[in-house]
Amino acid sequence: MKHQNIYRLIFVVCFIFSIPTAGISGNNLVQPALNTQIGWDLKPNGLLCVSYDLNHNGKADYFTVHFVIKSYFTEELLVNLPQYYGSDPIFYVDYGSARYIYVVSEMPLYYAIDINEDGLWDLIYIDSMEDGVNGNEKLQQDFMGVPVAAVPNS
Repeated sequence: MKHQNIYRLIFVVCFIFSIPTAGISGNNLVQPALNTQIGWDLKPNGLLCVSYDLNHNGKADYFTVHFVIKSYFTEELLVNLPQYYGSDPIFYVDYGSARYIYVVSEMPLYYAIDINEDGLWDLIYIDSMEDGVNGNEKLQQDFMGVPVAAVPNS
């Protein structure tokens, strides 16, 4: 019986140290500067996913997901648009002299981490208050009804 308890203790200690540090708490969440993004993608559900490479190895490993507030086609110069939307980020697709604009929420609704960079999100945190990373984010077990480990990031 004594040996079983020792084995259990060893198992628990090994298990704890095998958990990726990003999964222990939301303290490892960050709000990267938008100018450090490596790409973005508009999802069919009206959310815009921004990808980042936090470990600088050329692969996306961190994602923020924002609501699209407004989208439209315009010929207006990009430098004029921030005056209308304040701090809300603006993404666009260029079509020569015109462009399609996507204005998104300043703070993300979701933060996602792809720990092993295999193309599937391993951890997803929701920030229902959309108030930035401050410790009130909650780990999600599924995303839109799909288990987190099976959510593709592309």
